[in-house]
Amino acid sequence: VNLSVGSYNQRRAFVRVDTGEIAKTGIKAFVSYSNNRADAWRGAGFDKRQHVDAKLLTEWGDGNRASIAFSYNDANTSTYRSPTMADWKDKGRGFNFNKEYTDGDTEYWRLYRGPFRNFYTAAPIHLKLSDTLDFDSSAYLQFGHGNSPYGTQLTTTGNFLGNEEITQ
Repeated sequence: VNLSVGSYNQRRAFVRVDTGEIAKTGIKAFVSYSNNRADAWRGAGFDKRQHVDAKLLTEWGDGNRASIAFSYNDANTSTYRSPTMADWKDKGRGFNFNKEYTDGDTEYWRLYRGPFRNFYTAAPIHLKLSDTLDFDSSAYLQFGHGNSPYGTQLTTTGNFLGNEEITQ
């Protein structure tokens, strides 16, 4: 178990459990979990992340091993505006998106969140077939979902979907 706190309201927790050999089967496993949250270092916003890793492993004979591993990540991060030198001199670390929302505000920080989730699983195997021949394989699956966020404003007239004007 590891816990930490830091600047910008940062807090982090990490826990890992290792089984050692399970009931003389030759199988070992671990699972770990982490959770992190911190305010943006410049302007409004914050980042959050949860992460889980796990693995089952068995080893036998002369270097043979097979395992299955899992990894899950769920993150939501803030986007930072790119300042010019004049912006930086004027507002420094305060230069970013707006903290409070006003009607029609496309510079509101919550419109610039970057959520992303991904899941990986892999099943690597190593077999020693002879003194001079090994077999290695790793089947895997990956799933990812997220976006690149940005806000905008549409005018009340002259908007099109393809080549057809949208009625207001």
